[in-house]
This record gives sequence, structure tokens and C-alpha cells, in this order.
Amino acid sequence: MKSGPKSLIVRCVCNARGQMAIFMALIFQVLFVFFAMAINIGLLVHDKINLQNSVDLGAYYGAQKMAEVMNAMAHVNYQIRQDYKLLAYRMRVIGSLGYDEHPIRSSRRDEALVAANYMRENLPSCVSWDGWVEIHENSTSGQPNVCRSPTNRVSRLPIMPVVSGLGFGFAIRTRENSIRARADIERTCLNQTRLNWRFAALSNYAYRIMVKHRKEAFLALARNLSADEGSMLDMDGTSIQEGIRLTVANNLTIANRESLVGGVEGIEVYNGLDAEFTGDRPPWVSEIFIHPFLSYIHHGEAGGGVSCQNRQEYINEIPPQEEQDSEWANIARATSNVPMHSASLGFEKNPWTMAYIGVKAQSAPRKPFAPFGSPVRVVARAFAKPFGGRMGPWHKKTWSQGDSSSGTGLGEIDVLTVPRSTNHITIDRPPDSSPDDYLPNFSKYPGDELGLKSNLALTFTPGLTRRNFQRFFTLANFVHFENLLTQDADPLALSQTNAPIPGGPVRAMELAGIAPNLFDITYYSIEPNFNKIYGSRGIWSQLQDTNGSPLIVPRDLGSTADNPVSIRSQVEFVNDGRRGDWFYKISDPFHMLTSWAQRRESDYSFDEERFGNCIVEVPERGPPSTGDCIAGGRTGYSVKLVSRAYLNFEDHRIGGEGAGGGQIVNPPPGDF
Repeated sequence: MKSGPKSLIVRCVCNARGQMAIFMALIFQVLFVFFAMAINIGLLVHDKINLQNSVDLGAYYGAQKMAEVMNAMAHVNYQIRQDYKLLAYRMRVIGSLGYDEHPIRSSRRDEALVAANYMRENLPSCVSWDGWVEIHENSTSGQPNVCRSPTNRVSRLPIMPVVSGLGFGFAIRTRENSIRARADIERTCLNQTRLNWRFAALSNYAYRIMVKHRKEAFLALARNLSADEGSMLDMDGTSIQEGIRLTVANNLTIANRESLVGGVEGIEVYNGLDAEFTGDRPPWVSEIFIHPFLSYIHHGEAGGGVSCQNRQEYINEIPPQEEQDSEWANIARATSNVPMHSASLGFEKNPWTMAYIGVKAQSAPRKPFAPFGSPVRVVARAFAKPFGGRMGPWHKKTWSQGDSSSGTGLGEIDVLTVPRSTNHITIDRPPDSSPDDYLPNFSKYPGDELGLKSNLALTFTPGLTRRNFQRFFTLANFVHFENLLTQDADPLALSQTNAPIPGGPVRAMELAGIAPNLFDITYYSIEPNFNKIYGSRGIWSQLQDTNGSPLIVPRDLGSTADNPVSIRSQVEFVNDGRRGDWFYKISDPFHMLTSWAQRRESDYSFDEERFGNCIVEVPERGPPSTGDCIAGGRTGYSVKLVSRAYLNFEDHRIGGEGAGGGQIVNPPPGDF
């Protein structure tokens, strides 16, 4: 073979070795671009997932803090119902024990306990009978029991004539005695009228003072939730907005945290309940104003041979008497001057204003293989809402979209309560067409048509028997109201004797009368240990009433300075077999665990095992937990994440029976 320069050139030109090296050098740049893009996309997805998870946690945190405040509001709302129940119990049970037709005075007690045979009349308060200490102590001197019936009358004693002749002096003394006896009877009627009025007026005063405390606390919490996002406080008195931002920031990767748009302060928070106030309250709560008329028996002079004629009067009409310008007149004046003095059944929450928290955050992390140009901006938003709790029943069964309160469609949820007033303005007398409807009463279970009118309710008096009535009923049990404007307020009867039952049998009666029943656990979120869970939290020292004064922490009825009684204590009290078998009662504190609790984070199906039941209780010395339960059912609001589409849905069915569908009034803004 010839060799030479020409053949060398040919060989070099025709040589195929090294082709792949050139191809690899060219393709490596393309592969590197794909590799860098995959790394950047992976990091971007990771940052997006991290940002979304952090925002989800922030929204969940905010909704949980909102739910906790709403739980406190729901319980305070229930306390208002208990105040109303106490007033009704005093008027219908304690105040009517003096009537002859009262079933507890029946000699045939078994028939009296038949619920079908109930007292159909709404009888005025009448405590002037010999079972009341003030009357019993003087019964030996001839004071009659002038309650008996609403139309009872005491005949006027005749004045003995003076006939001259033998025994003239005796005749004069007899005439003087008869005049004195007639005057004594009429004075007795006046004094007993005063006693009837005092009992009803004191009961009304205590009720309105306690409701004033509860309303101030409820509205302060509501205004707090409707404040600007930066002003919302949790139950510990710390900023909910700051807690949301810290929750988001502390769960971010370094890349996301360092590239947050606007820094931590740039994390946006949206409060679904943020609203302008209507007077002293946000528009998403409506007060159920009422005006109960408390009546009493006035044993007045009637003429025509009658010294005392029973008639019904109302406590706003002070009986004319020479002592009425003293301390007892002050009761009427004090009642009318109580701030927010109008009576109330509590508040109803507008379902068309949804409680929720929105959180939005943006970051622009720089990626390692994109050193030039603007970094990709990542946006995440999340929404979470409290759900499953009950603030309390609406007044009516239907709440149409756009209405400021329930009231259209079907009737009342509790048909036995006093009719709703259009406002808090007081009027002199109830309508002549339905005066009996204005005497307080309440349902013991959904659909109850009797309430405190049943013989079963009227004859249950724990700690009392027909033989010992006169030992405990006294006005002294009801005059400790000087403390009702203080932190230690408690209007329940206090015994003035060393009674075997703490506080006395009258207090036992009242505790049994106001303890939770089936209606209560159906419509309210009730915290068994409110004082332990919410009573000592920091928010109470930072919120103020409408006058700018510090709030009084609303404690449960039965509490004293040394013994903060809870609803759980009330339930345990009425289940003590020594005090009789109360009816429609809650036999177990865990029966109050009726709020919705999901099985798992994405499973909201009904769980029969958890509803109204606790699987793991709080140890005796364990940390406080809502409902006194660690695992199982719950009381109050749970929390869940929701989508923006859910909040913008146009066919929510949340207005009750016959309301139709519609959109909530507070969807998130378009730029959020």
C-alpha cells in the first residue's frame, strides 16, 4: 500500500473515530438545561407545597382561636338562658306554693304527679301563706293565709254596736276590739301585699342584673371577633393575627421565609366576621329582646263588707304604702336604672354571616440554576372555619337570607318563652289579648308544651316536704343582692340558717330548676367546666363593656367566692339520688358532648360512639380540656379547612326550614 501525504489526509478525513465526543459535547448543554429545569421545578414545587402547608396551618390556627372565643360566647349565651330559667322557676314554682290548688298541697300526691293534669292558669306570685317564715311566725296571732286563690277574699269583721244599759263598759271594749281587729286584718293584708311584691321585685332585679353582666361579656367577645384583623384577641388576650403570622413563618423553609413578599408582616389575614358595628354589637348577632311581666297578688281593700280582695297586679305598679319610699322602692328604681336593663333570651347568630379566617402569603425564592432575571413568585391562600357548635337557638325556625334576625316562616323554637319584643323599650302592661304569655316559662325538651306548668315540675322540690315548708322559705334567702354588681355575683337563694343542704333547701330547689335539660343540650354548646377552661383567661382583663368599664367574668349560677360551681356540678347535684328523681334531666355530664366532631381530618361522617360520649376522660389533676374529655365527643366548635369555591357557593342551605338557598353575605374579597 502506498503511503504519503495524500493518503494521510485521506485517512484523517475519512476516519470516524471521536464522533460521539462531539455529539456528547453538544448534547450535554441540552441535558444540563433539562437537569437544571427539573431541579428548579422540583424546588419550586417543594416551596409551593411548603408555603401552602404553612398557610393552611395559619388559617387553621386562626379559626381554632376564633372557635375558642365563640365557645365562650355560646356558654355565656347559655348562662343568660339559665338566668331566665331561674326567674321562671321562682315565679311559677316558689311563688305559687301558697295556692290551695297547687299540686304539692294535694293529699292525693300520686294523682298530682300525672303530667296530663297540669295547672292551666299562670298564677301571680303569692308568698303570703303560712309556709313562708314571715307569715308562719305570726300565724299564732291570727294572720290568715290570704293567698289560697287569685280571687280569695277576707270578709270584713263587723263592728259591734254599743247598747246602753247593763254591761255598757264591756260593749265599748268589744266595739274597740272589733275595730282594732278589722284594722289588724287590713294591715295584715297590706303587709302581705308588700311581701308578695318584694319577692317578685327582688327576683326581677336579680335577673336583670345578671343578664346585664352576661350581655356585656357576650357583646365584648363579639366586638372582639368583629374587630380589624390586627385587633382580634384570643382567649389569652394575645393577637390572633400575630399568632397566624408566626405560625406561617415558623413552618416555612429558609428559602420561603427569606423571600416572603413584604416579610412576615406581608402575610395577609382576612377575618370573615370583620364588620361595622350596629350600635354596641356587630350585625351578625341579633338580641332576642323580651319583656316579661311579673305579677303578684295584691290583697287590697275592696269595700262592700270585704277587708281583703285578691287581685293581680304587676311589679312595675308599686303598691301604695307608707314605707314604699324606703329601701324597697329602691329596688324598682335600681331595676329601671340597670344599664342594658331590658330583659333578654340571649342572642342568635346570623347563619348567612359565616365565621372564617383567610390567610394569604407570597414568596419569591431564588433558584440555584436561575441566577438572572426575576424569581418566580409563589402564592398560597387558605381558608378555615369553625363548625359544629351551637351559639343557641334562633327565636324562629327560619332565617331568610338578607334578614337581620330570624322571624319569617315557621314558628318559635321554644314556644313557651315570653314573646319577642321588637326592641328593648318597656311598656306598662302586657296585651289584654294574651297576658298569660308574658309570664316566664321554658321548654324542658324540644316540642315541650307544658314546661313549668306540669304537675311534675310543680311538685319536685328537693330537700323540702309538706311538713317543713315553713322552716326555709323566707325573704332573707333573697336579699343578698348587694353583691350582684361585683365579681362574686350569685343570685341563687342563700340560707340564713345552718341547713343540712349547703345553701339551704331553697337553693337546692333552684339549682334543680335551672340545671341543663334536653332542650338545652340540643341548642347550646355548654362547657361543663367554664370557669376552669375560660374563666381565668387573659382576655377578660383586656375587654371592656360599652361604658369602658372592666368586664365581670360571668360565672355559672351557684358559684360563690370560695366555690366556683360549674355546669358539671349542677348535673351531678340533680343526679344525687337523695334529692329525688328530676325529670328530663342530663344524667351524665358527658351528655353535653353534642357538638360535631369529625372521625379523621377528612371524614365528617356521624360517629355514634363519640356523640354524647367520652372515650378518654381528663384525669382528676390533668390539664383542662373542653368538655372534660380528651378523646371522644366534644362540646363547642371544631375547625375545618374550606375552599374558596365553598365560600363563594351560591346555594347554601343554612337558613332553616323553608328558607331556600343562597350565598353568604361575607364571601372573601376578589383580590384575596
